[in-house]
Amino acid sequence: MLNWIEFKIECKENDIDEIVAILVSNGIESLVIDDPREFCFVMESERYEIRAEDELVNKSKCGQGSISFYLEDNKLAMGLIDEVNLKLKTIGNYEIKAQNIKEEDWANNWKKYYKRFNVSKNIVINPAWEEYESLRDELVINLDPGMAFGNGSHTTTKLAVMLIEKYVEGATSIIDVGSGSGILSIIAKKLGIHDVFSVDIEEKAVESTNKNCKINDIDDIEIIHGNLLEMTNKKADIVVANIVANVLLVLNKDIHNHVNEGGIYILSGIYYERLDEVKESLKEFEILEIVEMGEWRAIACRR
Repeated sequence: MLNWIEFKIECKENDIDEIVAILVSNGIESLVIDDPREFCFVMESERYEIRAEDELVNKSKCGQGSISFYLEDNKLAMGLIDEVNLKLKTIGNYEIKAQNIKEEDWANNWKKYYKRFNVSKNIVINPAWEEYESLRDELVINLDPGMAFGNGSHTTTKLAVMLIEKYVEGATSIIDVGSGSGILSIIAKKLGIHDVFSVDIEEKAVESTNKNCKINDIDDIEIIHGNLLEMTNKKADIVVANIVANVLLVLNKDIHNHVNEGGIYILSGIYYERLDEVKESLKEFEILEIVEMGEWRAIACRR
């Protein structure tokens, strides 16, 4: 059984996006984000029951949030934390708090922080272990993100879902690059796309996607472990990549070979400071629109 270190950064709500950008640019992508803006949405909605700890709800009232992440207990992790600490000093006097945690303890305790939420107006993400009676027009995705992958509530996922919903009409195939927990693949399938192909370079992500497909009674999504550009010549009507900008810049060199003529390429996970260079890398595409939430951007373009 692995030992992990839980790292936590208490921060102001206005600094959350910038801190997240620092973490993901250093390869720390599996985050638990207590965002006051998300809590406000939940508290203002009559449809959702508050199940978060009182401490978290109280923080939301004064604009305080936190970001937590988990790394294996080794020298590599501590070196990475030193790099992150230096970058955090450019934002504010933030301190990364750390504590050792056993994997089985996390597996039993983290679920109390995972709440039902809307990833878009009509799509609800529900914890897989909870019953939920959906409203008439809601599409409900039951998700168990586990320890290693995001739960779908971050802005970058919401932007990707927004664009998939907009451009899904007429599409029969999609490639989900960097599937993580499988949330985008499952949503695409539920929206009626017949041929869904999911790929992730992390083996545990493939396991997570497989698990969540089964939870949602989906057995015909093709899921592979590897690098899309090296693993297949497959093409699709839509390709979606919700990844960090550094990876998108590499992906964009050859991604046009995987998008059907006239097809749509959706990119999310772009921090606003990286938008121009990501746009410049889309030489083979016509940019249709750029959508934004807070400091994050997503692009829809056509081949």
